[in-house]
Amino acid sequence: MLATATAKVRGGAKRYVEKYSAIDRLLHFIHLISFIVLAITGLSMAYRWTGLGEFLFGSMKNVKEVHEFFGWVLVISGGLLFLKLLPESIFKPYDFKWFAKLGGYLDPSHRTHAPAGKVNAGQKVYYWFGVVALIIMAVTGFSLMYDLVPKDERALFLAIHFVTATLWIAFFIIHLYLATIANPGTIWAMINGKVSEDYIKVHNPEWYKELKEKGIL
Repeated sequence: MLATATAKVRGGAKRYVEKYSAIDRLLHFIHLISFIVLAITGLSMAYRWTGLGEFLFGSMKNVKEVHEFFGWVLVISGGLLFLKLLPESIFKPYDFKWFAKLGGYLDPSHRTHAPAGKVNAGQKVYYWFGVVALIIMAVTGFSLMYDLVPKDERALFLAIHFVTATLWIAFFIIHLYLATIANPGTIWAMINGKVSEDYIKVHNPEWYKELKEKGIL
């Protein structure tokens, strides 16, 4: 259930709508922390950054153990988060118009507002990439961790695991940029769960229509 709130601003009250529930934010936070820890430990092992690994975790043995532990945290939190966000991540007809306008990001005047629901098409792409990446990382990672792979196939599983991880890190950096510098105010929605009516009008116009029709705004 969506909740609305108001804040006093010059000229009247500014209305806010809950976009992300407390459980959404908690799962996202756990998933984020586990992803960062896995990226650091994984890269430390892949590139033999023994100095960094030992500085942060005491020894490379600890790095491996931390990596394996947070692998489970990532899979569990990610699985729950993906299931929770699934209904909002199905592509709608207007999402293809968002792609046609590239989300309006290439418009230097910032006047192009691409159609988007509660979640825009770009976020949906990141969602589905994350689902596929998580499955690949889980299958390859746990197979290697528990020695379920024949010795002559370990190199292949390691390569797939590493390439997928590298792509995911790249996607994460883009995701972080879009949630901060490219779209000021977006990251606060994941911190306090709420976005203003003005924000919704600009970034989520299709969702705004739904909220108006339901009488929430």
